[in-house]
Formats: sequence, C-alpha cells, structure tokens
Amino acid sequence: MLQKPFQFTSSGNNYRAKHLNLFVHGYLSASDERDRSRLLRCVPALPSDEDAVFAFWDSGSMRDIWINVLQGAAGSFGLGKLGLARGMAMAALGGYRHYSSKKSHSRTLALTLLPALSKFTRQHYPDLQSISLYGHSLGARLLIEALLADTPADSLPIRELVFMGGARALGSGELQQILPHINRRICNFYSRSDRVLMVRPSTGKYIGRHPLPLPDGAQTDKVFNQDLGIGHTDYWHLLYSILQQVRCPQHERL
Repeated sequence: MLQKPFQFTSSGNNYRAKHLNLFVHGYLSASDERDRSRLLRCVPALPSDEDAVFAFWDSGSMRDIWINVLQGAAGSFGLGKLGLARGMAMAALGGYRHYSSKKSHSRTLALTLLPALSKFTRQHYPDLQSISLYGHSLGARLLIEALLADTPADSLPIRELVFMGGARALGSGELQQILPHINRRICNFYSRSDRVLMVRPSTGKYIGRHPLPLPDGAQTDKVFNQDLGIGHTDYWHLLYSILQQVRCPQHERL
C-alpha cells in the first residue's frame, strides 16, 4: 500500500523536460509494483523535451475486494436455495461497497492532487513550462473533482485535459467551470462498447460511454470527443495513438 496519497513516478526520468504528461489510473489498476511497472511500460517514446509521470494512488486490490465479499457473505449462506441466494446477494454487496468506498475516497484525494503535483514539479522539473493531465476511469473522476475544487493550480499551466473511459458524468455547468483552467482543449476518449461502465453503480451518463457536451460560441473547439469502440482497459494499449490525437485531433484519426 502507498504511504502517501500519491506516489509520483516518472517513466523516463527526463527531469529537464519542458512539458509533462501526467497519468492518473483507475480502480484496481496499481495494486502492487508489478501493476505499476506494467502501466509505466505503456507510455510510448516521447519527444526529447517531454516526460511522463504516473500519479499512483491506493485504488484497491483484488485482495481487498475478497475481504469485503467474504465479510458480506459470512453467515448468509444456507443449505437451501434462499440461503444461497442471500449469500450471493451479500457477496455482491460487499464488492459494490468496496468500489463505492474508493469512488468516495477519490473526492477526498482530489483536494490534494494539484497542490501535491505542483510541489513535485517544482522540486524535480525546473524547466517545466506546461502539463497535460490524463485520467482513466476513476482517474478521470479524480481529475474532474480536483479542477472543480478550486485547489491552487496557478503554477501548473495545463495544456490539455484528457479523459479515457471516464467513470463520471460531466454536465455543461461543470464543463464551463473547468474550461478556464485549460489552455488548449479537453479531449474525451470514450467507448459505447465499454461494458464495465454499463454496469456502473450510480446514475448519470458517464463520459466513458458518452461524448462531452459542446460549449457554446468560441469555446466549441476546446472540446474534442471520439468514440474508440474499445474495452474499458484497452486505452493503455492505444496510448501512442491517443497521444497523437491529443496533439492534433483535427488531423489524426485512430
């Protein structure tokens, strides 16, 4: 388990970089060192003046889920069909409670993300000029909450904000609150084929399955949507193409 709310880890250790790509993973994605190493390996080669950093956070593990499932089911199983059905229902409830706890915790973590990132970049990236924020699944939720929380971010010039299979709804009003923080554009990569988000334990249209609303007037070009038609975890395997899209979405297509 991580000792701090966030563990910032560079994929290239290019501390003279002028631009930083920050990735925030989702639920159950960084349970141990092996998971974190696998995510770091997904980052493609970057230009010489860029680096990539993951903000690892305690997003849960399968061990945690089984503990919740077994605790929920304990004492509920019986020899009859009713007892079995009750036990299965309580087991499912245990898994749901685990996800819900991580989702709720992400809101608390969001209050500390940008200040912690600002401190980290001041210490390690003296030449930094801009940053792009990428959030997958609950990581997208965490970034949205961070930008809506009005946490200090003056020292972090955010070039792009990128969602990949975002596990949160985002209405027009909230989008208008976030847009002033972003210098170039907000990119939403989603998939109507995402079956994980189809069974989301909440209401609202998650941006991981639906496009963002387009703002009015001159800000229309600041929002970019694309349906990739992929599974929930496939975004990491398409990271090279996604990065190209973010840099030039009007010309590049996956």
